[in-house]
Amino acid sequence: MTISLTVILIESTNEISYGLPIMITLMVAKWSGDLFNEGLYDIHVKLKNVPLLEWTAPQEMYRLKASDIMESCLSYIYPHTRIHSIVGILKTTAHNAFPVVTVDMNNPTGHPRKINYQDNLDSSKRAICSYNHLFQFNERTEAATAFSEWCRE
Repeated sequence: MTISLTVILIESTNEISYGLPIMITLMVAKWSGDLFNEGLYDIHVKLKNVPLLEWTAPQEMYRLKASDIMESCLSYIYPHTRIHSIVGILKTTAHNAFPVVTVDMNNPTGHPRKINYQDNLDSSKRAICSYNHLFQFNERTEAATAFSEWCRE
C-alpha cells in the first residue's frame, strides 16, 4: 500500500525528487496508524467475513498429523472400473475427488474430481439415449424396461 501510494503521488506531482520523502512520510504514517488500530483493509475483511488464513497457525495445529483429520475409509477407483460401480460410489459418498489407482494401490495415476465424473456420465448418457431408436426390443423384457427408465431419469 505504501509503495503504490508513493508511486501515485510521484506520478501526480511529476517530481521524482520527492520520492524518498514521500515514502518515508507514508511509512511513518502507516506505522503510527497501526499502533492505534487495525488497517482499513483488515477492518473490511472482518466486516465482510472473508475467510483468510492467519500468518501463523494456532498452537494446537502443530501437533496434528494428516492421519488425524483424513478419512479412514477411502473410496478409490481403478482405471477399468465399470460405470455401475462409479455411479454407486458417486451416489453413496460425499467426497469431491477419487484417486484412480493401479492394482498395487501404491501408484495413484490420477485424482479426478466428482464433477468431472458426473459431467462425463451425463454426456455419455445423453449420447446413448439419443440413439434409443437403434435399440429395438421385440418384447418388453426387464432389460428393455430398465433401459427406458434409465433414459428418462
